[in-house]
Amino acid sequence: MRRRNDGRSLNQLRNIKIKTGIDLTVDGSCIYNQGLTEVICFIRGPRARTQNNLIVIDYSSSPFSNIDAKRNSSFDKEYSMFAENLRESFENLVLLDERGKSEIVVNVCVIQNDGSSKSAVFNAVTIALLDAGVRMRDFLVSVNVGLYQGDIIVDMTNEEQRDAQGDLTISYQQRQCKIDYYELKTLKLNSNEVLWLSELAQQKAEEVYKILRNDILSIKRNEL
Repeated sequence: MRRRNDGRSLNQLRNIKIKTGIDLTVDGSCIYNQGLTEVICFIRGPRARTQNNLIVIDYSSSPFSNIDAKRNSSFDKEYSMFAENLRESFENLVLLDERGKSEIVVNVCVIQNDGSSKSAVFNAVTIALLDAGVRMRDFLVSVNVGLYQGDIIVDMTNEEQRDAQGDLTISYQQRQCKIDYYELKTLKLNSNEVLWLSELAQQKAEEVYKILRNDILSIKRNEL
């Protein structure tokens, strides 16, 4: 079986590590690592609403994260659009008071990007919300897949994403088996390749869910 530059097989995820409760001054927090990609997330709330939105997203990246400098700005269309997609995804999932008087502020930052950073951001926000004790209708996970040098691969590195013929990131509601966010970047893919990518993404999202669920349960057991 052909191996990738980092030694993984084509359909192998990088190691995922999470650490919660990293900042006791906020209501929930986590560091999420997937390979060399690292994301940090802080949750404040639920608290009395100060803005129109139920979820307030502050999405940023470190100057040293390897994210293109032109995208490290709220004025960049793709950058701001992703922040809005984050807000909509989690706003549809969280369960707050029925009178709509609460809000949650999410600060999420890509510290280091070695590929698949958007899926890492989704997963970090989910973990931090759970750490804050926020109830949600579903468990949202995310994964990245792509077509690289003729092979369909999982959890692409920065190098692989730069040269990929196709690059798909999804978020996935595990209980409903439903794709929530779907972003496909492609140079030239046929309909079968798009279908294969979508099916693989859903399969791997289930794998990510099992990893995160087991890690969270392990953390909770250690807290007892």
